[in-house]
Amino acid sequence: MNAKMWKLAVLLLCHLTVDFYAGLTLPLPEPTLINHYGASLGRVMLLVAAAAIVCNAVQPLAGLILPRRPLPWLLWVCPLLAATVALIGFATNYAVGWLLFMVSAVGIGVMHPEAVLAAQALSGRRIGMVTALFMSVGFFGFSLGSLAGGWWGARWGLTRFWLLAAPAFATAAMVWASGLCTLRSSRAAVPDDDVRGPLPFASVFAVGSLMAVNLTLLYRLLPVFMVRRFGDPAQADAGTLLFLVGLFGAVGGVSLGMVSDRLGTLRTMVAVYLAGLPAVLMLLRMSSATAGFGWAVLTGLTIGGSFPLAVMLARQAKSFPLRLRIGLGIGGAWGLGEFSVILASYYIDMFPEGDYAPVRTMLYAAPALMGIIILLAIRLARQAREMEST
Repeated sequence: MNAKMWKLAVLLLCHLTVDFYAGLTLPLPEPTLINHYGASLGRVMLLVAAAAIVCNAVQPLAGLILPRRPLPWLLWVCPLLAATVALIGFATNYAVGWLLFMVSAVGIGVMHPEAVLAAQALSGRRIGMVTALFMSVGFFGFSLGSLAGGWWGARWGLTRFWLLAAPAFATAAMVWASGLCTLRSSRAAVPDDDVRGPLPFASVFAVGSLMAVNLTLLYRLLPVFMVRRFGDPAQADAGTLLFLVGLFGAVGGVSLGMVSDRLGTLRTMVAVYLAGLPAVLMLLRMSSATAGFGWAVLTGLTIGGSFPLAVMLARQAKSFPLRLRIGLGIGGAWGLGEFSVILASYYIDMFPEGDYAPVRTMLYAAPALMGIIILLAIRLARQAREMEST
C-alpha cells in the first residue's frame, strides 16, 4: 500500500471514529440516560437532539468561519473531542452532561469539512468513488456506535463507559503516525453557483425535510419503543436493530446513487419509498425485540440510505446559490428532524411513564410521512417534465 492509499485508509478510519461517537448514545435515552440524570424522556431527548442540531449547524459554519488554508491538525484533535460523550458516566449532573454532549457535537461537526478536503486531496481522479466510500464509512461508523452503545447500556449502564473513548485515542495516534495531520491539501473549489435546475427550492426543501424528519423519528424513538414494549434488556436489541438499518443504509446509499443516474432522482425516490413502506410498517408491528431485524435490513436498503437523493435534488433547484441550497438541504432538514423529536418526546411525557402506546403513535407518523414524500416526489417529477417541454 503506497503512502497516499495509507493516508486515505486512515482518513476513512477517522471519519468512522467520529461518526461512531455520533451514534453511540442513540439507544441510550431510555432507560440509561433517564436513570442516570433522573430526568424525564423529554429532557433527555432535548439534550441528545440539541447536540445533534449543534453538530449539523457546526458543519456549514466551520466551512465558512475557518481559514481557507488547510487545518489538518483538526483530523487528530476532533476524534478526541468527539469522544468526550463517552465520559458522561462521570457526570450525573444534567448541566455537565450538556457540556460533554456539546463538546462532542462540535468535534464531530468541525471535522467533517476538513475531512472532505483531505479526501478530495487524496482521491486524484476518483473523487466520485472516494466521496461515496467516505459517506458509506460514516454510515457504518454511526451504526457501529449504536450497536456498541445499546449493548453496553443494556449490560453495564454507564459503568466504565469511558472505555469506549479508547478508539478515539487509537485513531488520533494513527492520524499522527501517518502524517495525515500535516497533509498539505488545498481548499476545494466551491461548486459552481450557476448549477441550477427547474424545480422550486421550497418544494425540494420540503421533500428533504420530510425525509429527515421521517428518519430521525425512526432512529430516535425505535429504541424507546422497544425498551417500553419488551423491557430494559431490549436496549441491546435496539442497538443491533439500528446497526442493521445503518449498515444496510450505507450499502443502499451507494446503490441508490448509481440507480438514480439511470432513472433520475425523483423516480428513484418514489420507487425507494414505495418499496420501503411495507418494511417500515412491519418494523413497527414487531412481535418481539428480535423479530424486527429482517425488516430493519429492508428498511436500511430502501429508505435508510435515501437521504443523499435529497442532496442530489437540491442541485436541481433554483432560487439560491448551490452552496446555500445544499447547506440548507442537509443541516436545515436534519435540524427540523431533531426538533420534531423534541416535540414528540414532550408529547410522550404527557402519558404515564413507561407507556409504549404514545411512542408507537409517534412512530406511525413515519409511514404517513413516507406517503406524503411519494406524492410530493410524483408532483415534482410532473413539474419537471412540464418545464422541460416548454
